[in-house]
Amino acid sequence: MIEVGGYKTNVHAEYDYEKNKEFLKELSFKGDLLEPESADEVRVGYELTRDFSTQQTDVKLTASSGDYSLTAAYDTSDQVCVRGWRAELAK
Repeated sequence: MIEVGGYKTNVHAEYDYEKNKEFLKELSFKGDLLEPESADEVRVGYELTRDFSTQQTDVKLTASSGDYSLTAAYDTSDQVCVRGWRAELAK
């Protein structure tokens, strides 16, 4: 985990000597842009993954509050943006 400008980010890197001995195979970042201080506030998270072997970048943004979430995902290889929402009923 690294912290840049007050934002904590998880970093994951993969290296595959067979595919590219000169550089990483994949690099990803995951974290929150907004971290709620109470259950009533909104959390905004992100995931960014770059596959250097295929030149594909995937981006996912998620906003959630309580039992509700809204997600937008973008894929550079297919240039597709997918949006979805989820609601879970409290038990």
